[in-house]
Amino acid sequence: MNIVMNDHTKELLTKLFWLINDNQTVSHPFWLFHGSKHSWKSTILQHFIKNLLGDTMYADFLHIQDFSLEIGKKHTLKVEQKKNEVSDLLAKEYDYEDKGVREIKEWIARSPLGTYKVVLLENIERMTISSANALLKTIEEPWENRLILATTSSLSSLLDTIASRALLIPCREITTKKISDWLQREWAVTHDDALVIAQLSQWKIGFAKRLSDTSQEQTSSLLSYWKEYKQNILDKKSLVSLAKLFEKINKAWMFSDFLELMHYESVEHNNWLLTDAIVQSKKYIERNVNTDSVMTLLAKKIAYR
Repeated sequence: MNIVMNDHTKELLTKLFWLINDNQTVSHPFWLFHGSKHSWKSTILQHFIKNLLGDTMYADFLHIQDFSLEIGKKHTLKVEQKKNEVSDLLAKEYDYEDKGVREIKEWIARSPLGTYKVVLLENIERMTISSANALLKTIEEPWENRLILATTSSLSSLLDTIASRALLIPCREITTKKISDWLQREWAVTHDDALVIAQLSQWKIGFAKRLSDTSQEQTSSLLSYWKEYKQNILDKKSLVSLAKLFEKINKAWMFSDFLELMHYESVEHNNWLLTDAIVQSKKYIERNVNTDSVMTLLAKKIAYR
């Protein structure tokens, strides 16, 4: 399957990874990919890392993910991560390693199974100052054939000592048209459906694919409900209005998808109180708590926040 990316990013990454393969060495140990939250930096990079590492990816790739979305609060990258500090908050389906910078450095120091070892640090701006300083020494004294990749949507918030030592690579925003074109090309979604799904997807490729499996009527209804919800929030409508809207959404069997939309947007705007409320609502639903009760509780938290 072709990955969704802008032509500029694709061309640049193809050249960089080709140089590694051609020279059989890593000339610059630290690459920093910066750009909008909607440029799918991590998704794109994993596509290229897989091609670089091949069969040894399971052993030679360490992905330090940002689970802020899933845990409902900022997931800080520290020097040392307390055992199970975050993993206990995650659903069982997540394949999760919560490592601090000290553990990352120890992993880098071990010999690769293949030719290279690659670390991908998502949203490096979430590092504490002490963890950034701890990482700095590894960047300044790199191991042979080790590659540290990092992403950020806030380049200005990084320490100058980190940004100045990086190979800075801009990533342009993925447009809704790009997502729409991808849905039509890869999944045979009709033009009209693809446009609606692209608007709803919140730039999340997995969610876009999931929406593409629903009917046109369901997708259009979900978009209509989303617009109504946004207007309710803008107009500061009452608890009763929100509760009635949630009831309509639930009757249409769309509450889970609607929660996903709310979840993505709350993280997008760093609204951690709402994110936490949504995460709790998802957990209640997974435990078969009555949906009406979950909706009422969520509506109260939104109306009274």
